[in-house]
Amino acid sequence: MTKFGACLLLACFLAFAQTAPDVIAFFRTAAENLADDDFQEFMKHFDPVMDGYSTLKNDVEALLAARDAESVIEIIREDGDSQRRVLQLDWILTTGEKGARNAQRSTKRVVVRCTIEQKAERKSKAWKITALEPIDLFKP
Repeated sequence: MTKFGACLLLACFLAFAQTAPDVIAFFRTAAENLADDDFQEFMKHFDPVMDGYSTLKNDVEALLAARDAESVIEIIREDGDSQRRVLQLDWILTTGEKGARNAQRSTKRVVVRCTIEQKAERKSKAWKITALEPIDLFKP
């Protein structure tokens, strides 16, 4: 992730100050994992039993195999409690040719609806994305 991208991401989160710090950290690390080309860590943010998980997994894997990716995520709306939250996110996904410094970049900006949950049956009480629309956000 570029320093500019990291600063912009942080600025977006700070603009939505009432969001719980653990929710902010959850989306920040997701964006960092994607920018760091860390497929395994990025996918840990998603519940494997969510609808569309296999499509999402295949799309993210194909995207990261071919392109460098950066995200800026701004929380637009948030409802819920300490166990389940429904959010609308302004997600800006910028991609470019893998490893090319001056490659042409493409940008996709989508309002994403997602649900995150902390489930008691999990070993860790970490947030997981349990629903994501549109599911094809990461389609290469």
